[in-house]
Amino acid sequence: MGNVPKISVIMSTYNEETKELSSAIDSILQQSYTDFEFIIIIDNPNNKNLLSTVEKYAEMDNRIHIISNKKNMGLAASLNIGLQEANGELIARMDADDISAKDRFERQIAHFLNHPSTDILSTNCFYIDEDGKLIGKKSEIPTTKEAIEKILPIGSSIIHPSVMGKKVAFLKMKGYRKLETAEDYDLWLRMLSAGIIIRSLPDYLLYYRIRKNSMTKSNVYRQIMTDIFIREDYKKRIKDKSDVFSEKKYKKFITNNKQKQKFNYYYERFTLGVEKIQKNKFSLTGYGDVLSSLLMNKLVRYMFKMLLSYKVMVKKACGE
Repeated sequence: MGNVPKISVIMSTYNEETKELSSAIDSILQQSYTDFEFIIIIDNPNNKNLLSTVEKYAEMDNRIHIISNKKNMGLAASLNIGLQEANGELIARMDADDISAKDRFERQIAHFLNHPSTDILSTNCFYIDEDGKLIGKKSEIPTTKEAIEKILPIGSSIIHPSVMGKKVAFLKMKGYRKLETAEDYDLWLRMLSAGIIIRSLPDYLLYYRIRKNSMTKSNVYRQIMTDIFIREDYKKRIKDKSDVFSEKKYKKFITNNKQKQKFNYYYERFTLGVEKIQKNKFSLTGYGDVLSSLLMNKLVRYMFKMLLSYKVMVKKACGE
């Protein structure tokens, strides 16, 4: 392969704290598997701290290649730029506020050597808080091609910043689409309908940062509507054997202020009910809030149904 690296690591940074960004970069540079290039896209040209931090690392390690967007382009567009610039046979994703285990690449490379049919490979993860403190871990995830194919249309167990995959698989799909959220979920379902093989390692090889107040009511509504759109798009693709995605149609689908206001009201009532039940499992008002929200709002009902179905299917796949 000459000087061509085996892996191209792609990471976009926008507004991360310097400490978080440094931890993410360090975790990649200190990997036990060293044959990679590290492409870092600066998606906030006005944030001089980001550029300064990355430039200092680039001076110390020539595996780092910096791309600075002239304006904020969003995650999907930034990752697509990284894909086009990548020289590696494999693409490794990383987020600028997470931490990779030191042997992450080594274990993923070993899987590709033993299972050459794999196109995309995710791992499991620990959860850390904003201070980097370990606060838990994700439960077992489906790992086989068959289980993931069955479960993915219901919900995703693929942890985006832990993914390593063949570059040809990403390029076959023409990279990420411009969505307001869940760009990765859309990509995995497009890959699934194209026959691309996705597997996961059960190993906990990523420390995924959880932020307080990361999901506002507005974000939850946007997430649910985007998920519905992505799943419906997937079903149409399977049925019609063609892709008719339209960014205009997507924007229209998720824009309904009256529906959004109604959902926000019942979603807040639902979450308050759950909190009451967690504090007191005999809370009648808690159960009343949950049940009335499920009965009165189709989106809350949809959210609950899909989450329950996903959990049941994952438990079954994992033999629990």
